[in-house]
Amino acid sequence: MAAKAKKKTAIRRRPAKAKSASKRKTATSAVAVARAAAKSVKGTKPTGGIPRPHLAKAGAPVRIGVLGGSYEYTGAPYYAAQSALQAGADLAYVFCADGAAPAIKSYSPELIVLPCYKTANMHDQQATATAMQEVRPWLARLDCWVIGPGLGRDEGVLKGVSSLM
Repeated sequence: MAAKAKKKTAIRRRPAKAKSASKRKTATSAVAVARAAAKSVKGTKPTGGIPRPHLAKAGAPVRIGVLGGSYEYTGAPYYAAQSALQAGADLAYVFCADGAAPAIKSYSPELIVLPCYKTANMHDQQATATAMQEVRPWLARLDCWVIGPGLGRDEGVLKGVSSLM
């Protein structure tokens, strides 16, 4: 009797799902923001993560502020701040609209989220520009700022941000 030749059947495996283009773009831009934030700290020496100011004492915290986020766009400031933490920052503050604050707070307990303007007053340019001035005392306290992720296109918000710069 002739032995039957066993057929080898190839096992088909499902191809790995590729990330959607928007998720890839968001992740890539968040990493780019964190790298840009790391490079913008003046008078620094490289230490592996985010460079520390060379005159700072050992263990001095690096604090990064993210001014962004609106009711519609809550992920962008989260990714920017979280990327900064993963790159080596010690503290990340997110200044956003009051409508975006609960959502951003729920993403991560590591972030310090401070609502700085009211969503209801967004269309009132003068009220929003005045509310943005609450951020001014923080400008000197933080080592680096990321301004813009998720701010939206409201005229009052843009006017308030431009008055800060």
